[in-house]
Amino acid sequence: MLKPNEDLMESRGITGERKALLEDVYADMDALLRRPEMFSDSPKNAVEVCRRLESQMQRLWGFPQDPNWFRYEFEIKGCTCPAVDNGEFVGTPYRYFNLECPIHNGEEW
Repeated sequence: MLKPNEDLMESRGITGERKALLEDVYADMDALLRRPEMFSDSPKNAVEVCRRLESQMQRLWGFPQDPNWFRYEFEIKGCTCPAVDNGEFVGTPYRYFNLECPIHNGEEW
């Protein structure tokens, strides 16, 4: 199960309600990654939900709002985009997309 980094929470002073909210967002992200069809009505919507959750994570962590640091959409079940290559691009505006990916090509479920 996807969980926030406990050491990072401690070092950033994240406690109480903010910690609980962060844990909830990670639980939602985990559920979306494992069963996207249960939490969205299309692959395109699953990516949008994933990006919203990542934005919430950044805000709760106290990091700048920056989509260049998003990474989870390539972990959505069924995604066939090159995960390693996209992992190396985290922090940049670049991403590789597989044109036949059932998640990123916009095809409906």
